[in-house]
Amino acid sequence: MFKRNVLAVSLSLGLAAFAGQASADVVGGGASLSAGVFNDIITGENYNYESYVSVGSSAGKRAFFGNDSSEFGYDPALVPTVHYAGSDSIATSAEISNYAANDQSTFGDLIQVPFAGTSVTVPFNNSEVTAMNPLVLSSSDVAKIFSGQITNWNQLGAFSSKQITVVHRADGSGTVEIFTRHLAAVEPTLFQTSTNFLTARIGTPSGSAVFQSANGSSGVVSLMNSIDGAITFVSPDYVDPSDPSEVAAIINPTNSTAYMPTQVNVQVTFDSVTPPSTTNPADWAPIFPNPSAGYPIAGFTYMLLSECYNDPAIGAAISNFAINHYAGLHDSYISSASLIPLPSSWQNAVLNTYALNINGSGCASVTGR
Repeated sequence: MFKRNVLAVSLSLGLAAFAGQASADVVGGGASLSAGVFNDIITGENYNYESYVSVGSSAGKRAFFGNDSSEFGYDPALVPTVHYAGSDSIATSAEISNYAANDQSTFGDLIQVPFAGTSVTVPFNNSEVTAMNPLVLSSSDVAKIFSGQITNWNQLGAFSSKQITVVHRADGSGTVEIFTRHLAAVEPTLFQTSTNFLTARIGTPSGSAVFQSANGSSGVVSLMNSIDGAITFVSPDYVDPSDPSEVAAIINPTNSTAYMPTQVNVQVTFDSVTPPSTTNPADWAPIFPNPSAGYPIAGFTYMLLSECYNDPAIGAAISNFAINHYAGLHDSYISSASLIPLPSSWQNAVLNTYALNINGSGCASVTGR
């Protein structure tokens, strides 16, 4: 059974109530993939945070790097500061260099660190697919489906003739970036890496290909559920990643093993990735477009922070959240959302390099965010 997500409704109600007043709480948002778990943690642990606003990775990065709360639906006159963002899309070299040139002297160092691990699942709407007749796809098959080269279910196995409708994100999305990074690695003539699906797809689809789009993870799942024969890609918190009647198994191109996007199969992907020893923000956003083992379409979802915050209460709240998160105290929330807690090597590295130093001695000579 596909998971229902009422986050957008609750957030819009929260923003309506919030619109007429300023807040002393931490403000942030961004990637829809991590929205549910952020809000579960904020509520469950009573952090002094406003609800995380789900607007997608691209808007989240714009809000953070532009310090523009209007991207989250707030009035910047009342909410002048964006304190953090969540993003599945890594900060670009231009975003990092612009921050260094324009913001670092005021806000302290840019912090880009993994928040959790995730797969990108490939769910579908076809009642012929069952545990006894599963959908098992190679990475090349996935690229050909989503580029419009494969257009009928009878091209995929023991299924009757049925039009494939590709449902994709209309908005800028880090989920798209993780997904297309893998497809570009295995079929570079069909895809390039991008946060925008239409930009990522190369060439002209078959004349019989059908594409439809929707905003947000919940939007694409809802649209897919309404179209017989549809297929999409989405983070694992919107599906049951262990159910072969809902999601495809993907064959890892390196070891030729088919994997469902379960936590244990995705954990294998992350265990071989070592944290850096530098403080360069780019080094803390590793990519693994074609991993040697495990479910092959996977990546980290990130937090973007500044080192220094002007309001000591805000700095203390962010420090408290970060220390607890990278000490592993939020792992149960991460797992419950079908995401993957960071390996202990990454938790320890982020804790000691960044979390313990937010609003620390390095902020004595800067104003703070």
